[in-house]
Amino acid sequence: MKRIVYFVLFVFFASSCFRNSDVEKSQNHSTNIIDVKESVKEIIIDTPLIGGWARPFIVNDYLLISDSQSEEKLISIFDKNNFSYLMGVGDAGEGPNEITNMGVIVPDEVHHRFFVPDYGKLKVLSYSVDSILKNPFYRPEVKGDMKELQFPDRFVYVNDTFCIARSIMVGESKYFQQSLVRWNMLTGEMKLLVEGHPKIERKRSQFAVSLEHNLIVDCYAHHDLMTIYDLDGNLKYNIYGPDSDEARGSLSIYIVGGMVGTIYFGLMASVVGMTGWFHPQALGLASGVGAGIMMASSSASLCAIYPSWAETISAMASVGETIAGITGMYITMFIAIPMTDKLYRILEPKLGKFALKGSENVEMKEGTV
Repeated sequence: MKRIVYFVLFVFFASSCFRNSDVEKSQNHSTNIIDVKESVKEIIIDTPLIGGWARPFIVNDYLLISDSQSEEKLISIFDKNNFSYLMGVGDAGEGPNEITNMGVIVPDEVHHRFFVPDYGKLKVLSYSVDSILKNPFYRPEVKGDMKELQFPDRFVYVNDTFCIARSIMVGESKYFQQSLVRWNMLTGEMKLLVEGHPKIERKRSQFAVSLEHNLIVDCYAHHDLMTIYDLDGNLKYNIYGPDSDEARGSLSIYIVGGMVGTIYFGLMASVVGMTGWFHPQALGLASGVGAGIMMASSSASLCAIYPSWAETISAMASVGETIAGITGMYITMFIAIPMTDKLYRILEPKLGKFALKGSENVEMKEGTV
């Protein structure tokens, strides 16, 4: 009896040690859905004209709309409460105090200002909202310089020496490399913060930062994957959606096991049972294969063949199911996973090239190469 107790305790603690630490998650649907349709309000703007490339931003009590294709001011400032137009700022051009190639505006509500990356001049301009409204001849401050071969495509401002940025690195290949970095706006220094999922070679994603909750959320463009990190870049979760490779693989296993496997085990148990080669107890024990639906299928077939042994077959099948569940965990860890990983390394380069061609076509159409 003591040996049985020790064995059960060993299995419990071993499973606790080898169990995934809840980092890898799959989500078929979200129960936390907020409907904002009723909160959407139409804003009628007569002046200035806003084009299709416009993007809205909030800085304190003001609504900023940037329009890189505007023929007037590139940035329009509105009162966010009544949407009245206050004034515009930012002239397009290559001259002093002009913006050559405007990036995405980065708000800094603590200091009542916003930053504008100029990728034509590789500079970051700082605009004080209060100064703009007081001085019609206001000129922005050059906050920092950007490097030519590695620069921040998007960034979230924390302070002058710490920004969380999506870095674009231009290399020798035709594809640029993307990663999340800690960016010092004053010195231009970048340190890798998040490299990305190890199985995804060319990362394309959008990210958001919550300073209040100490979180970074990174959502991939061509993969149904969302990763969550803390502000130090430590991985908290990989959340796979229903269209991810991991979810499709898991779903296919359930389909094959639940539909095909059930029929297969039922027929196999019938064929083997009618040969008379094995004792009904042995057949019942073999019916427990670690999946309840397959055990039910095979044991039901055996009970129909040996009705006088029906109770014994059901009992032995339950014992076999328990044993298979315990031993299956170790077989999965030490045999199945290493074999799957080896097969993946052998087959993925051969089969993955077909999917790679499709993704390259998508990127070419979307202009992401």
